[in-house]
Amino acid sequence: MSDGMQIQSQGRQRKRVTKRLLTHKEAAEYLGIAAKTLWEWVNRGIIPQVKFPGSNPKYDIVDIEMAIEENKSYSEAAIVLNKVNK
Repeated sequence: MSDGMQIQSQGRQRKRVTKRLLTHKEAAEYLGIAAKTLWEWVNRGIIPQVKFPGSNPKYDIVDIEMAIEENKSYSEAAIVLNKVNK
């Protein structure tokens, strides 16, 4: 990702990311959560880690974005409206 990516979520802009693998601290900052919460999410299987021999665990930005998409929730009203409009 040499040109980086910038994500906008609910009216807030997230930090500009110019690399694919993030440290634990960077991933937590990117998600806007505490480092402890990220550890909990890893232990619950929400976000996977990338582990290389002799290196601290890293987090793939693609996995983080997929976790965000997979954990979005919609109200019942939005689901009904979506079905009606199809």
